[in-house]
Amino acid sequence: MLPGLSFPQRNFRPLLFLKSCLAVCGLLLVTSFVLPTEATELVFLDANTPLVRWYDLNQGQERKSRDIGLALTQIRLESAQVFVLDGTGNHLYVLERAEDSAAKSVRLSANPADFVVGKEYIYLVHGRSNRLTVLNRKDLQLQSKIDLGPANSYLLSPTLALDESRFRLWIADPSQGLVRVYDTRSLKEVANIPLGDNAFFAPCALEAATGRLFVAVKSTLYVLDSKTVQVQKKLSLQDPNFLGRSVNPSSIALDAKSGRLYLGDSTLNQISVVDINKFNLVPEASLTFRNQINAIDLDTQGNLYVTHPGRGEVTVINGASSTASDRKTIKVGKNPTQLRIIP
Repeated sequence: MLPGLSFPQRNFRPLLFLKSCLAVCGLLLVTSFVLPTEATELVFLDANTPLVRWYDLNQGQERKSRDIGLALTQIRLESAQVFVLDGTGNHLYVLERAEDSAAKSVRLSANPADFVVGKEYIYLVHGRSNRLTVLNRKDLQLQSKIDLGPANSYLLSPTLALDESRFRLWIADPSQGLVRVYDTRSLKEVANIPLGDNAFFAPCALEAATGRLFVAVKSTLYVLDSKTVQVQKKLSLQDPNFLGRSVNPSSIALDAKSGRLYLGDSTLNQISVVDINKFNLVPEASLTFRNQINAIDLDTQGNLYVTHPGRGEVTVINGASSTASDRKTIKVGKNPTQLRIIP
């Protein structure tokens, strides 16, 4: 020991102190690795234009855009690919996210309205012709065409949900007010579930863990069970925050982690929130907007993204808030419609 310096052994324990420091550092390192990944980029479609646009959230600016198709209506992200549906030009485009090479495409029969992408196949539903088309995902070759019934005299928007683990393809048909269920192995119909009168929209969302399907037809939300292939519950969408007016959802987003289902009404410019565990509306979480809303989507942290085509804006809402009232506006320009979040 150096002269003039002395340490009472009972009060100073250098090894214990060092161990405590290392433990704290280790905790911080572990914490940083388990934090959920934040969204870094948006990819969205522009209204009445053939543009697919990538917007960098960190830089606050557009990173790139691609000019394809005639009028792009739907977009999906699966693995390293971006799938874009042109409902007017009747084409499906596939872009590789990691490169800017020319998009692959396939011409479709008339009126493609919605699609889902599986590991091996792409399923597309057509509105007026009331047909299901199945494509091989690898080479976009036609696998099968299935007539779903009589053609519709007017154009509505059927929607799809794919549950590959249970070999189920759900087809919500608003023109008939019903949901069809197909076995993806045989492509045979296994159930036909009437829900009510016809409607313009029937947005649906699948809860992957349970296989439950949530589908909104007019002002009623239905829950369909994958095992019994029947209606499990239904909920009237009379939100008291909107003066008792019925909500007629045109868009839907499910956050299974928080147990919240978001239902967007593009006519009233509002979003209602349903607690899927208690299966009731959460009035204090309802959201109203001054401007037109179009699409809604969620990131991995449960934050909600809402497009405003007429304003060139995207609203981001803090899904972690108990009231979901914390929001900010991102100026992206032009007319954003459908969007997806890239983590």
